[in-house]
Amino acid sequence: LGPPPVDRYFSAFYYYRWWSKNEPAPGPDEFHETAVRQIGQWNECVAKNGLATCVFLYEPQQLVKGMYVEFIEEWLEAWPRSQLLFIRNEDYAIAPREHLDAVFEFLGVKAPENELEWTRFVAMPQKNKSKTRKVMWPKTREVLEEFYRPFNERLAKVLEDERYLWREEEEKEEKEEKEGKEEKVGETDAGIKKEEKETEKTSEKTNAAM
Repeated sequence: LGPPPVDRYFSAFYYYRWWSKNEPAPGPDEFHETAVRQIGQWNECVAKNGLATCVFLYEPQQLVKGMYVEFIEEWLEAWPRSQLLFIRNEDYAIAPREHLDAVFEFLGVKAPENELEWTRFVAMPQKNKSKTRKVMWPKTREVLEEFYRPFNERLAKVLEDERYLWREEEEKEEKEEKEGKEEKVGETDAGIKKEEKETEKTSEKTNAAM
């Protein structure tokens, strides 16, 4: 599969250049406006025509492309699940050799026999990679994740794999928030202990003076 739907949509926004080459690339504000507008267009289409028709119309195109489950369900109507292998794009990026091994085994073909052959497969340069890091506002990601959540939940159920909920970003934020709270608690405890020690020292000095 492609990358997480939100990231795929974000990447497509910049990949399919729609602004003049003489103009600077659009910023996070324009991306946010586009996302909100297209989600509105989609909701209007569904209310008027139904979900299946709007998927068929492919409009807004880049928004629909991230609804992976809408296409995979049709594939599964044509082919048995055992004949389809699904691999997440980001998992392959982390461990390409292991995933290629799984592909070779699934297809019943011979895997590379030596390191040179493996290198030909896994060392190919990545294409269509932007040299500049684009920024997405947190509120925009939140809007898009909320939009894609029902589709991802259906996909995870269809494939019987919760990885397709794409909760890594959310779990990362939860972990950072938890660590931040624990750090604050630690600082508070340290402050209390320091205050207690200072109180003890003051009491000792007072007793000594008496």
